[in-house]
Amino acid sequence: MNSLISITNLNVNFQNQPIFKNFNLEVYENEILMIIGQSGVGKSTLLHSILQLIYYDGQININSKSKISYMPQSLALFENMSVVENVLLPIKINGINNDSIDLGKLLAEFNLLKKKNQKINNLSGGEKSRVALLRAIVENNKIILLDEPLSKLDPVHKKKSLNFIKKIQQKYQLTIIYVTHDYHEVKELADRILVINKKESLMLNQIQKIENLEDKLYNLIDC
Repeated sequence: MNSLISITNLNVNFQNQPIFKNFNLEVYENEILMIIGQSGVGKSTLLHSILQLIYYDGQININSKSKISYMPQSLALFENMSVVENVLLPIKINGINNDSIDLGKLLAEFNLLKKKNQKINNLSGGEKSRVALLRAIVENNKIILLDEPLSKLDPVHKKKSLNFIKKIQQKYQLTIIYVTHDYHEVKELADRILVINKKESLMLNQIQKIENLEDKLYNLIDC
């Protein structure tokens, strides 16, 4: 498997307390890596380290051909702007020519065509999530970091959004690192699971072969 992100001996401290100590991780091409754990154990900190947003010791190497999009829990959408304006904003900021983008087709694929001129504050939670994901797709970045993107959705809309994320990931061959505290999201999406608790971290592979996955995750997180 082709590694897109390689983390070696990562050390992160917050207020003189270690969050990560000699932590190692490989993130592979075209996988969905789910990161699960209680609040405060370092899930978002790991994403911020990859994005070079915080100070750390160690090495984080990212494949030179791979660019990263980041969707924080807030989704970072501008509510006074339309769907189209939000989607195209990073392209305009970076001065990228968007003539080759079939925006109408993409909006239709994301079930947003009829909403394209709507302001963000008029959309549902699921629609906002799709706008943020489409913005990442339009940037043509192959690695997407998602920080609890569906935490504000009810179970019905969350299920639909999870199915949609999986479909888009497969179609565009994305590598997704997805932070959550929801067992059901993990069961729906994960190719691999990184469980982080206050004592250690554990990688679970071959998810489909792990019996009683939800109980296992619960016990690992709470230990």
